[in-house]
Amino acid sequence: MKMPSVRRSMSVSWRPILSGLLMKRAFAAIRGIAVDIPNHLPLSPDASLAGGQAGLAVAYAYFARAGCADSHKPRAFLEQAVHAASSGHMEPSLHSGLTGVGWAVVHLRKQGLTSGMASVTNTIDRTLSSCVSQSPRPHEYDLLCGLVGLGVYAIERLPEPAAVDCLKQIVDRLEELAVRSESGVAFLTPPAKHPNRRRDLPYEGYYDIGIAHGISGVIAFLSVVCARHIANEKARRLLKDAIKWLLRQEMSNQHLGAFPYRVAPGMKRERARLAWCYGDAGVASALHLASRALRNPAWAREALRLARLATCRPPYQARIVDAGLCHGASGLAHIFNRLFQATGKRWLRDAAQFWFEYVLGMRHLGHGIAGFSSFAPDDRGAVRWVDEPGFLEGAAGVALALLAATTSIEPEWDRTLLLSLPADPARKGAA
Repeated sequence: MKMPSVRRSMSVSWRPILSGLLMKRAFAAIRGIAVDIPNHLPLSPDASLAGGQAGLAVAYAYFARAGCADSHKPRAFLEQAVHAASSGHMEPSLHSGLTGVGWAVVHLRKQGLTSGMASVTNTIDRTLSSCVSQSPRPHEYDLLCGLVGLGVYAIERLPEPAAVDCLKQIVDRLEELAVRSESGVAFLTPPAKHPNRRRDLPYEGYYDIGIAHGISGVIAFLSVVCARHIANEKARRLLKDAIKWLLRQEMSNQHLGAFPYRVAPGMKRERARLAWCYGDAGVASALHLASRALRNPAWAREALRLARLATCRPPYQARIVDAGLCHGASGLAHIFNRLFQATGKRWLRDAAQFWFEYVLGMRHLGHGIAGFSSFAPDDRGAVRWVDEPGFLEGAAGVALALLAATTSIEPEWDRTLLLSLPADPARKGAA
């Protein structure tokens, strides 16, 4: 099979980690997904980054760069997302709302794919300015639905003055929401905000550990803010105190997992699965970003220790059942790949290769989207497998992770997951 030609990445240091038969299997899966996704789109329009056209626009931009899709598809998906967003009310959140559409517009504009569409980002800038200026902040603080996600969009807009101001205000709101104790700083999640509306949660709320909905996402976000020298003193103080609190939540018998899903007084701690959204790998990634941002070698050592623990957990302990980015095997493989690219540790490359082979082993041709189905339990916890095309939990995200493992194209799309630091154009006057 002839490998596609790959346009040179903006980052000369990104290296493919798959080769030989494994690379061929990966490219076959990427091509198959790119071809099959249009056959599985929902009838009702979904503009979102997580599961809709905005996320597909981003995915197809990378597919096109690798020669796995037509170059017109990213623009077509993005126009559909913008139209759907303008046709109805969308919440401002990153992964399911208006901000995610804006992130896709800005990200693809940097790749020269979205000339125009300035009115979209101008509208979102005004919406965000209104949201982040509310004090005290009444809503979520997290990456998927709250303040941190709004900040991810603002980071993509840098060095625009409106983006700098937005980030400063988000840091202010996070400081207001911070729950301080001798253990450090944490952020309270009301029980009603739990994605599964669990009835066994404490009435007062709980403290979430993960990247998707919890403090690891705050740590990763503040790391990026600090790396860009914005709200420097306040962001650094929050970051240090949040890491102090996080590291005090580790559990014993760490070979079974070092961190729980969430903590609260009187609540039994449940060891988190191994994934991007929750668990030791996501925590390790957040600590690694913090160590780079503040040049803290102690945090770097903690990040690698946790990553090493994560690499030692076999699949049955990881509790991974599908291939998606959020809670599946490709997200875990991509974290190990990111950490390998940053550190050069061969054991991280080996772990990434293992999990990418595991991803490809989940492919069953004749089912799902090019062989990939997504696990989506219903409200009662019953097993349900669906054909999910989207970025966060579906086939598009699987293909993006595989593409990052097989080409020299740096996966800058993972900034939406807070897995990387964007390049800093030496702009340090925004503090």
